[in-house]
Amino acid sequence: MTVCKLTPVLLEALPDGDERKVLVALAVKRETTVPLTWIAEQLRMGTSSTVSRETTTLMKTLSKDRKKTKLYAAILSKAV
Repeated sequence: MTVCKLTPVLLEALPDGDERKVLVALAVKRETTVPLTWIAEQLRMGTSSTVSRETTTLMKTLSKDRKKTKLYAAILSKAV
């Protein structure tokens, strides 16, 4: 995975709620129908409840943070 420069090794080392993981998780959650458990496994985020909690929190703050909004847009453009 090259989005946000996340490699499998780096994913393993980062905390479950790392901002980059959460941004990717949000994009996957919004743009696909894969289960949250799958997202949690692929991004090494722990459980589906972690994905749900972290993405919900991010959605509430995304419009107020230009840096996160730009990074989220970049993730979406790479996913197409």
